[in-house]
Amino acid sequence: MTNRSDTEQEVLDALIDLSKAGLIPFLSQTPLGASLLIDVELDENDQNRFDESHDPWNYWVFEAYLGSVRLNLESNRTDFISRWGVFADRVTENWKLRFRPYFNYNTVEIRREGTDRIFSEIHRHGLDTYAIKSLNDHWSAGLFMDYETRNDRNIRHDFQVRPGIEYSFLPYREATRRSITLQYQIGYTYADYFEETIYGVEQEHLFSHLLRGAVNIRQPWGNVSGGLIGSHYFHDATFRRAVVFGSISFRITEGLAMNFSANFQMIQDQLTLPAGDASLEDILLRQRELATDYNLNASFAITYTFGSRFANIVNTRF
Repeated sequence: MTNRSDTEQEVLDALIDLSKAGLIPFLSQTPLGASLLIDVELDENDQNRFDESHDPWNYWVFEAYLGSVRLNLESNRTDFISRWGVFADRVTENWKLRFRPYFNYNTVEIRREGTDRIFSEIHRHGLDTYAIKSLNDHWSAGLFMDYETRNDRNIRHDFQVRPGIEYSFLPYREATRRSITLQYQIGYTYADYFEETIYGVEQEHLFSHLLRGAVNIRQPWGNVSGGLIGSHYFHDATFRRAVVFGSISFRITEGLAMNFSANFQMIQDQLTLPAGDASLEDILLRQRELATDYNLNASFAITYTFGSRFANIVNTRF
Protein backbone atom coordinates (compact mmCIF):
# COMPACT_ATOMS: atom_id res chain seq x y z
CA MET A 1 0.00 0.00 0.00
CA THR A 2 1.31 3.43 -0.92
CA ASN A 3 0.37 6.90 0.22
CA ARG A 4 -0.17 10.06 -1.86
CA SER A 5 2.85 11.59 -0.14
CA ASP A 6 5.22 8.71 -1.08
CA THR A 7 8.14 9.44 -3.38
CA GLU A 8 8.63 7.65 -6.70
CA GLN A 9 11.31 5.46 -5.11
CA GLU A 10 8.98 4.46 -2.24
CA VAL A 11 6.30 3.54 -4.77
CA LEU A 12 8.86 1.54 -6.79
CA ASP A 13 10.04 -0.33 -3.67
CA ALA A 14 6.43 -1.17 -2.82
CA LEU A 15 5.85 -2.53 -6.35
CA ILE A 16 9.00 -4.68 -6.11
CA ASP A 17 7.88 -6.12 -2.76
CA LEU A 18 4.43 -6.81 -4.20
CA SER A 19 5.97 -8.57 -7.21
CA LYS A 20 8.06 -10.77 -4.91
CA ALA A 21 4.97 -11.70 -2.93
CA GLY A 22 3.16 -12.59 -6.14
CA LEU A 23 5.86 -15.17 -6.98
CA ILE A 24 5.29 -17.15 -3.77
CA PRO A 25 2.35 -19.29 -5.09
CA PHE A 26 4.39 -20.19 -8.20
CA LEU A 27 7.61 -21.03 -6.33
CA SER A 28 5.70 -23.11 -3.79
CA GLN A 29 4.82 -25.56 -6.62
CA THR A 30 8.47 -26.01 -7.63
CA PRO A 31 11.31 -27.92 -5.92
CA LEU A 32 12.29 -24.60 -4.34
CA GLY A 33 9.03 -24.61 -2.36
CA ALA A 34 10.53 -26.64 0.45
CA SER A 35 13.27 -24.02 0.86
CA LEU A 36 10.97 -21.02 1.08
CA LEU A 37 11.00 -19.10 4.34
CA ILE A 38 8.59 -16.20 4.89
CA ASP A 39 9.63 -13.73 7.56
CA VAL A 40 7.32 -10.81 8.35
CA GLU A 41 8.55 -8.00 10.57
CA LEU A 42 5.98 -5.51 11.81
CA ASP A 43 6.85 -2.36 13.67
CA GLU A 44 4.33 -0.14 15.43
CA ASN A 45 3.54 1.81 12.27
CA ASP A 46 2.89 -1.38 10.30
CA GLN A 47 0.59 -2.70 12.99
CA ASN A 48 -1.35 0.55 12.91
CA ARG A 49 -1.95 0.08 9.20
CA PHE A 50 -3.93 -3.08 9.94
CA ASP A 51 -5.95 -1.22 12.54
CA GLU A 52 -8.43 0.85 10.53
CA SER A 53 -9.54 2.63 13.67
CA HIS A 54 -6.05 4.12 14.09
CA ASP A 55 -5.83 7.10 11.77
CA PRO A 56 -4.19 10.22 13.23
CA TRP A 57 -5.57 12.27 10.29
CA ASN A 58 -9.13 10.94 10.65
CA TYR A 59 -9.40 10.38 6.85
CA TRP A 60 -8.41 13.99 6.03
CA VAL A 61 -6.05 14.50 3.07
CA PHE A 62 -4.30 17.86 2.71
CA GLU A 63 -2.39 19.23 -0.26
CA ALA A 64 -0.86 22.64 -0.84
CA TYR A 65 -0.15 23.42 -4.49
CA LEU A 66 1.62 26.06 -6.48
CA GLY A 67 -0.05 25.42 -9.81
CA SER A 68 2.12 27.71 -11.89
CA VAL A 69 4.18 30.84 -11.57
CA ARG A 70 5.39 32.29 -14.86
CA LEU A 71 7.25 35.51 -15.54
CA ASN A 72 7.98 36.73 -19.06
CA LEU A 73 10.11 39.86 -19.49
CA GLU A 74 10.58 41.74 -22.74
CA SER A 75 11.83 45.23 -23.49
CA ASN A 76 8.28 46.47 -24.06
CA ARG A 77 6.14 43.89 -22.25
CA THR A 78 5.97 42.08 -18.89
CA ASP A 79 3.66 39.16 -18.14
CA PHE A 80 3.17 37.53 -14.73
CA ILE A 81 0.86 34.54 -14.10
CA SER A 82 0.38 32.71 -10.82
CA ARG A 83 -1.95 30.05 -9.40
CA TRP A 84 -1.88 28.54 -5.92
CA GLY A 85 -4.17 27.08 -3.29
CA VAL A 86 -4.86 24.41 -0.68
CA PHE A 87 -6.87 21.18 -0.86
CA ALA A 88 -8.47 19.59 2.19
CA ASP A 89 -10.69 16.57 1.55
CA ARG A 90 -12.23 13.87 3.72
CA VAL A 91 -13.97 10.88 2.17
CA THR A 92 -15.61 8.03 4.07
CA GLU A 93 -18.48 5.68 3.26
CA ASN A 94 -20.92 8.06 4.95
CA TRP A 95 -19.43 11.52 4.36
CA LYS A 96 -17.64 13.48 1.65
CA LEU A 97 -16.15 16.81 2.76
CA ARG A 98 -14.16 19.43 0.83
CA PHE A 99 -12.50 22.75 1.70
CA ARG A 100 -10.49 24.28 -1.16
CA PRO A 101 -9.39 27.94 -1.22
CA TYR A 102 -7.71 29.01 -4.48
CA PHE A 103 -5.91 32.10 -5.77
CA ASN A 104 -5.14 33.29 -9.30
CA TYR A 105 -3.31 36.54 -10.05
CA ASN A 106 -2.19 37.72 -13.51
CA THR A 107 -0.70 41.00 -14.72
CA VAL A 108 0.28 42.36 -18.12
CA GLU A 109 2.22 45.59 -18.69
CA ILE A 110 2.81 46.95 -22.18
CA ARG A 111 5.15 49.91 -22.73
CA ARG A 112 5.04 52.01 -25.92
CA GLU A 113 7.13 55.04 -26.85
CA GLY A 114 5.29 58.32 -26.73
CA THR A 115 2.18 56.87 -25.08
CA ASP A 116 1.14 55.88 -21.59
CA ARG A 117 1.76 52.35 -20.52
CA ILE A 118 -1.06 49.76 -20.69
CA PHE A 119 -1.44 47.80 -17.48
CA SER A 120 -3.82 44.92 -16.84
CA GLU A 121 -4.38 43.21 -13.50
CA ILE A 122 -6.74 40.24 -13.31
CA HIS A 123 -7.45 38.32 -10.14
CA ARG A 124 -9.69 35.35 -9.46
CA HIS A 125 -9.78 34.11 -5.87
CA GLY A 126 -12.35 31.94 -4.18
CA LEU A 127 -13.38 29.06 -1.96
CA ASP A 128 -14.97 25.78 -3.01
CA THR A 129 -16.49 23.75 -0.17
CA TYR A 130 -19.19 21.17 0.43
CA ALA A 131 -20.47 18.49 2.82
CA ILE A 132 -22.25 15.46 1.34
CA LYS A 133 -23.97 12.76 3.43
CA SER A 134 -24.76 9.29 2.09
CA LEU A 135 -28.33 8.32 2.93
CA ASN A 136 -28.42 4.83 1.38
CA ASP A 137 -27.23 2.95 -1.73
CA HIS A 138 -29.05 5.36 -4.07
CA TRP A 139 -29.65 8.66 -2.25
CA SER A 140 -27.34 11.34 -0.86
CA ALA A 141 -27.84 14.92 0.35
CA GLY A 142 -25.36 17.78 0.50
CA LEU A 143 -24.71 21.42 1.22
CA PHE A 144 -22.53 23.41 -1.20
CA MET A 145 -21.00 26.80 -0.39
CA ASP A 146 -18.84 28.85 -2.76
CA TYR A 147 -17.19 32.26 -2.69
CA GLU A 148 -15.55 34.07 -5.60
CA THR A 149 -14.09 37.45 -6.43
CA ARG A 150 -12.81 38.27 -9.93
CA ASN A 151 -12.45 41.64 -11.56
CA ASP A 152 -12.61 40.38 -15.17
CA ARG A 153 -16.23 39.33 -14.52
CA ASN A 154 -17.15 42.47 -12.51
CA ILE A 155 -17.56 40.34 -9.34
CA ARG A 156 -16.39 42.02 -6.15
CA HIS A 157 -18.03 39.38 -3.96
CA ASP A 158 -20.15 36.39 -4.92
CA PHE A 159 -21.31 34.10 -2.11
CA GLN A 160 -23.49 31.06 -2.83
CA VAL A 161 -25.25 28.53 -0.59
CA ARG A 162 -26.92 25.56 -2.30
CA PRO A 163 -28.49 22.56 -0.56
CA GLY A 164 -28.96 19.64 -2.90
CA ILE A 165 -29.98 16.02 -3.25
CA GLU A 166 -28.76 13.32 -5.63
CA TYR A 167 -30.21 10.02 -6.83
CA SER A 168 -28.02 7.30 -8.30
CA PHE A 169 -29.80 4.87 -10.61
CA LEU A 170 -27.08 2.33 -9.85
CA PRO A 171 -25.79 1.47 -6.37
CA TYR A 172 -23.03 3.84 -5.28
CA ARG A 173 -20.69 0.88 -4.76
CA GLU A 174 -20.56 0.51 -8.57
CA ALA A 175 -19.46 4.14 -9.08
CA THR A 176 -15.83 3.16 -9.69
CA ARG A 177 -16.96 1.38 -12.89
CA ARG A 178 -20.20 3.06 -13.94
CA SER A 179 -22.70 5.58 -12.63
CA ILE A 180 -25.90 7.33 -13.73
CA THR A 181 -26.92 10.18 -11.43
CA LEU A 182 -29.52 12.91 -11.26
CA GLN A 183 -28.83 15.90 -9.00
CA TYR A 184 -30.96 18.86 -7.96
CA GLN A 185 -29.73 21.98 -6.16
CA ILE A 186 -31.55 25.11 -5.01
CA GLY A 187 -29.52 28.11 -3.95
CA TYR A 188 -29.16 31.65 -2.70
CA THR A 189 -26.54 34.07 -4.05
CA TYR A 190 -25.35 37.41 -2.70
CA ALA A 191 -23.62 39.35 -5.48
CA ASP A 192 -21.68 42.62 -5.08
CA TYR A 193 -20.27 44.16 -8.28
CA PHE A 194 -17.29 46.44 -8.96
CA GLU A 195 -19.34 48.49 -11.42
CA GLU A 196 -23.05 48.99 -11.96
CA THR A 197 -24.38 46.29 -14.26
CA ILE A 198 -26.37 46.74 -17.45
CA TYR A 199 -29.44 46.04 -15.31
CA GLY A 200 -28.75 49.07 -13.10
CA VAL A 201 -27.69 47.29 -9.88
CA GLU A 202 -24.46 47.28 -7.84
CA GLN A 203 -25.49 44.43 -5.55
CA GLU A 204 -28.35 41.96 -5.42
CA HIS A 205 -29.79 38.87 -3.76
CA LEU A 206 -30.61 36.03 -6.14
CA PHE A 207 -32.37 32.67 -5.90
CA SER A 208 -31.87 29.94 -8.46
CA HIS A 209 -31.90 26.19 -8.98
CA LEU A 210 -30.29 23.65 -11.26
CA LEU A 211 -30.80 20.09 -12.46
CA ARG A 212 -27.82 17.97 -13.46
CA GLY A 213 -27.78 14.53 -15.07
CA ALA A 214 -24.53 12.67 -15.64
CA VAL A 215 -23.29 9.30 -16.92
CA ASN A 216 -19.82 7.88 -16.28
CA ILE A 217 -18.51 4.58 -17.63
CA ARG A 218 -15.05 3.25 -16.82
CA GLN A 219 -13.83 0.14 -18.62
CA PRO A 220 -10.43 -1.42 -19.43
CA TRP A 221 -10.71 0.00 -22.96
CA GLY A 222 -11.21 3.58 -21.73
CA ASN A 223 -13.59 6.07 -20.14
CA VAL A 224 -16.80 7.75 -21.31
CA SER A 225 -18.63 10.52 -19.46
CA GLY A 226 -21.22 13.14 -20.27
CA GLY A 227 -24.26 14.95 -19.08
CA LEU A 228 -26.65 17.89 -19.10
CA ILE A 229 -27.08 20.86 -16.75
CA GLY A 230 -29.99 23.27 -16.77
CA SER A 231 -30.45 26.28 -14.48
CA HIS A 232 -32.38 29.55 -14.17
CA TYR A 233 -33.10 32.33 -11.69
CA PHE A 234 -36.46 32.45 -9.93
CA HIS A 235 -37.02 36.19 -10.28
CA ASP A 236 -36.90 35.91 -14.08
CA ALA A 237 -36.87 32.51 -15.81
CA THR A 238 -35.47 34.08 -18.98
CA PHE A 239 -32.12 34.31 -17.16
CA ARG A 240 -31.15 30.71 -17.78
CA ARG A 241 -28.29 28.50 -18.87
CA ALA A 242 -28.04 25.05 -20.47
CA VAL A 243 -24.81 23.05 -20.57
CA VAL A 244 -23.94 19.89 -22.49
CA PHE A 245 -20.63 18.24 -21.67
CA GLY A 246 -18.88 15.01 -22.54
CA SER A 247 -15.56 13.28 -22.91
CA ILE A 248 -14.28 9.99 -24.26
CA SER A 249 -10.92 8.33 -23.94
CA PHE A 250 -10.28 4.89 -25.36
CA ARG A 251 -7.53 2.67 -26.67
CA ILE A 252 -7.92 1.97 -30.39
CA THR A 253 -5.18 -0.65 -30.47
CA GLU A 254 -1.99 -1.40 -28.61
CA GLY A 255 -0.12 1.89 -28.20
CA LEU A 256 -2.77 3.98 -30.00
CA ALA A 257 -5.24 6.02 -27.93
CA MET A 258 -7.75 8.77 -28.66
CA ASN A 259 -9.08 11.47 -26.32
CA PHE A 260 -11.92 13.89 -26.99
CA SER A 261 -13.78 16.32 -24.73
CA ALA A 262 -16.29 19.09 -25.36
CA ASN A 263 -18.40 21.57 -23.41
CA PHE A 264 -21.19 23.65 -24.96
CA GLN A 265 -23.10 26.32 -23.04
CA MET A 266 -26.22 28.25 -24.10
CA ILE A 267 -25.86 31.43 -22.04
CA GLN A 268 -28.75 33.72 -21.12
CA ASP A 269 -27.80 34.63 -17.52
CA GLN A 270 -24.95 37.18 -17.69
CA LEU A 271 -26.17 39.29 -14.79
CA THR A 272 -22.66 40.61 -14.03
CA LEU A 273 -22.11 42.51 -17.30
CA PRO A 274 -21.01 46.09 -16.48
CA ALA A 275 -22.81 49.04 -18.00
CA GLY A 276 -21.03 51.10 -20.66
CA ASP A 277 -18.88 50.21 -23.62
CA ALA A 278 -15.73 48.12 -23.30
CA SER A 279 -12.46 49.73 -24.42
CA LEU A 280 -10.19 48.09 -26.97
CA GLU A 281 -7.62 47.41 -24.23
CA ASP A 282 -10.26 45.70 -22.08
CA ILE A 283 -11.25 43.46 -24.96
CA LEU A 284 -7.74 42.52 -26.09
CA LEU A 285 -6.47 41.93 -22.54
CA ARG A 286 -9.65 40.09 -21.50
CA GLN A 287 -10.22 42.46 -18.58
CA ARG A 288 -13.94 42.61 -19.20
CA GLU A 289 -16.63 40.05 -19.84
CA LEU A 290 -18.46 40.46 -23.14
CA ALA A 291 -22.07 39.54 -23.87
CA THR A 292 -22.45 36.21 -25.65
CA ASP A 293 -25.20 33.70 -26.43
CA TYR A 294 -23.01 30.59 -26.32
CA ASN A 295 -19.61 29.21 -25.45
CA LEU A 296 -17.97 26.13 -26.95
CA ASN A 297 -14.79 24.44 -25.75
CA ALA A 298 -13.46 21.31 -27.40
CA SER A 299 -10.21 19.36 -27.43
CA PHE A 300 -9.00 16.34 -29.38
CA ALA A 301 -5.80 14.36 -29.12
CA ILE A 302 -4.36 11.14 -30.53
CA THR A 303 -1.33 9.53 -28.94
CA TYR A 304 0.79 6.65 -30.18
CA THR A 305 3.39 4.97 -28.02
CA PHE A 306 5.87 2.45 -29.35
CA GLY A 307 9.37 1.16 -28.70
CA SER A 308 11.22 -1.37 -26.59
CA ARG A 309 9.24 -3.58 -24.19
CA PHE A 310 12.20 -3.39 -21.81
CA ALA A 311 12.15 0.40 -21.38
CA ASN A 312 10.95 0.02 -17.77
CA ILE A 313 14.50 -0.63 -16.57
CA VAL A 314 15.55 1.82 -13.88
CA ASN A 315 18.83 3.63 -14.64
CA THR A 316 19.91 6.43 -12.30
CA ARG A 317 22.92 7.60 -14.33
CA PHE A 318 23.08 11.15 -15.61
